[in-house]
Amino acid sequence: MKPFQSVVRLWRLVSGPNKNQNVEQTRRLISESGLFDANWYLNRYPDVVESGLDPLDHYARFGGFEGRWSGPEFHGRWYEERYPDVTLSGLNPLAHFALHGAGRRTRKARGVPGVKVTPDDLDDAALIVSSSLFDADWYVHEQTLDLAPLEAAIHYLKIGANRGASPSPLFDGPAYLKAHSDVRKSRANPLLHYLKHGRDQGRQIVPCEPKDKGNAGIPDFAEIPGTARIKPSPRSGGNWRGMKKLPPGFTYSRRYFDNLVRDFELAGSICHVGSLLNGRGQADAERLRSGFAAIGLTPFVGIDILPGPNVDVVADLTNPEIFDEHPELDRAFDIVYCSALFEHVENPFACAQTVRRLMKPGGHLYFAGPWVQGYHAYPDDYWRISLSGIRVLFPDLEWLAKWYMGTVTGKGRFTVDCDDPRNERKLFAFLTDQMPVRISDRAMTNLNIGALGRAPMSVEHHHSAAGDQSFWRMPWRRR
Repeated sequence: MKPFQSVVRLWRLVSGPNKNQNVEQTRRLISESGLFDANWYLNRYPDVVESGLDPLDHYARFGGFEGRWSGPEFHGRWYEERYPDVTLSGLNPLAHFALHGAGRRTRKARGVPGVKVTPDDLDDAALIVSSSLFDADWYVHEQTLDLAPLEAAIHYLKIGANRGASPSPLFDGPAYLKAHSDVRKSRANPLLHYLKHGRDQGRQIVPCEPKDKGNAGIPDFAEIPGTARIKPSPRSGGNWRGMKKLPPGFTYSRRYFDNLVRDFELAGSICHVGSLLNGRGQADAERLRSGFAAIGLTPFVGIDILPGPNVDVVADLTNPEIFDEHPELDRAFDIVYCSALFEHVENPFACAQTVRRLMKPGGHLYFAGPWVQGYHAYPDDYWRISLSGIRVLFPDLEWLAKWYMGTVTGKGRFTVDCDDPRNERKLFAFLTDQMPVRISDRAMTNLNIGALGRAPMSVEHHHSAAGDQSFWRMPWRRR
């Protein structure tokens, strides 16, 4: 269904019948069409019986606009999908057909040769075609068909799924059946089962595996200069060909930490702030430290407010007296590694002052954290910091790289460079095309930010916005 058509239909349902439509004329047109069967309508829709309304009056005023069948020969939703001008006219679909439908088709089965379609099939097809997991244009192209959207949904429902076809790049039907044996044994249509039951049951879906051919113009991560495949999901088989070209303002990036170290020739001592490895042991800490040492970053010091694996110094990074208590930390490190910390700190400005003072003159800060993520308390969750917010926290750093990080369902993690966060909407649109989006308390769209900054060679450390009260008197703030 076209977006504008959907809006018009929703407005009609909310606002009620067209006030300019003569109900008596509509009743007459419907009755004279020969396509309204009152007994059939009552048998199919028990709620009409319960309403006590005359079936013809109900269909004229409500049922037609709700896309209901008028009888076994006419389905309003299909007629509107087939002929978009019907929705825009504001008329009851069957009344429109009686007035303007000469030469137009009314029976869906004729649109899918050799297929017998029941009223229940068409209701199921209407549910499928209204889902974002069904892409009619993609489906008819893949199956070499020439069908309208609802007809394409019927084809998928009655023929395509049985042949192993998928309804869109976002939903791999055969994979759904393989993962859920009860659905496979019931011979249910995979997408229909997911829409009716699987989504509420929390069943997982995956995108289609891209074909080996027909990918002209779609880049492979490994074929893009300066990029690499980074931790592809096992389900993807390491194949990234399903990723489309990024919108303007973004480029694929290798900018995970190890690559930054190589790209910018970083070396020397490293301080990991917020270093505690929750739920893991000292062996995990040793592996982490060995990994840093392998790329030239040593010695290693971990700071956290709690003791445990990977923690060398137990200290509160927001404590203004931290350097009186631990003078060995003052301007002591070539690199400060800060990942997923600031959202859990009650006073991020005080924390930023401490992090900045840990850096040697000319030292580097690796900063990463969530931008779009659900509440996660360790021990609490306070903030989301944008790329612009990082600059406010550390105003004197020169930012060498900025990027977004995330995960594409079934494909794995990705990073993309971004010099202008105002391009973010384009990135979200790109990600929406790549994955089915399901927001709940357990799963939601996830996007992180990251940046690498370099301190000036001056030995004077900066004062963050919290330490410089003039920040609060800037022109854009009320005094």
